Amino acid sequence: MQQTIDTLSARIGNLDDLQGPDEDNARFQQSGDPVRVAGSPSTPTRSSGGSVSEIGPFAATAAPPLTIVGAINRNTSAIAFNANEIQLNAMAIATNTGQIAQMNQQLKDLDLALQNNSAEMRRLNNGLAALGAMPDLTLSSDESIAFTGRMSVYRGDLGFGLGLSVRADNDWSLGMTVGHAGEETTGAVQVRFAQ
Repeated sequence: MQQTIDTLSARIGNLDDLQGPDEDNARFQQSGDPVRVAGSPSTPTRSSGGSVSEIGPFAATAAPPLTIVGAINRNTSAIAFNANEIQLNAMAIATNTGQIAQMNQQLKDLDLALQNNSAEMRRLNNGLAALGAMPDLTLSSDESIAFTGRMSVYRGDLGFGLGLSVRADNDWSLGMTVGHAGEETTGAVQVRFAQ
């Protein structure tokens, strides 16, 4: 009976060695001890018969099995390590979530800026088509009034323009022109003196 008790006691281990979860034992330990190799190696040599001799005897022996207390301590250490890693991962996830939210906001700002730039480029193209449609305001010497119209195309935007030229006297003439394309309208007034 005493032998059974001693065997169980040896298998259980010393209960005073039990470790609770704290920072001192929050280190991950390997799940098993390394295998130890016993024996003395020998170098292969040729015998006189031309064959190679055997390498010396080796015996692979594992460390003695853990006691129950040792296994509990190992699990406690691994659990503490994993709990610490979970906390670090949770903080990293929170940081990444914040960075993703910032990037999403930056993408929205960039998309808005692209939309604004596209609208400004469209307005610029409309304005250039309107400018291209503004007609010339010239009168020959025998003309007293002239109406002029013009169309233009710039990057797919179609522009229309009208012009009016009026002679005030032999030396002076006055002209007005307007051009329109898309949502843009532009105009000009011209005064001309010639002798």
